Amino acid sequence: MTHLHYRVWDGEEMHYWDDEGISLTIEGSNWFVHHERIGYIASSEEVGAALMWGTGEKDDYGKMIYPGDVVEYEEPSFTANGTEYLQRWCVIFLSVGGRHNVPTRFRRNLKVIRNAYENPDLPDDLLEAADNAL
Repeated sequence: MTHLHYRVWDGEEMHYWDDEGISLTIEGSNWFVHHERIGYIASSEEVGAALMWGTGEKDDYGKMIYPGDVVEYEEPSFTANGTEYLQRWCVIFLSVGGRHNVPTRFRRNLKVIRNAYENPDLPDDLLEAADNAL
């Protein structure tokens, strides 16, 4: 699988593949991110740093979805009165083999609302799900 979209959490800030001046270098199992003006940003050897590859899916607003993102969406519920849409949330993760849990069928209004790295104030159940998934 070829990944063109990545982001890196340096412990304080998220850096994206399309940020001006950013570059990612991978050597064996190690990686580091560099900015052409700032210099070194983060590496795989730092505690708390994380490299994430995009899932290949975008939300309904065109934003790439990454592991650790919290998405909200509406899911149909068929009742005697017709179809109702229920608000749902989930934390995105990649499993072994690169499969993701992005809801792609029978849903509407999929939107990335936050991520587990930049939002430590997430409800405990979502943070626990994110920690288990990442």
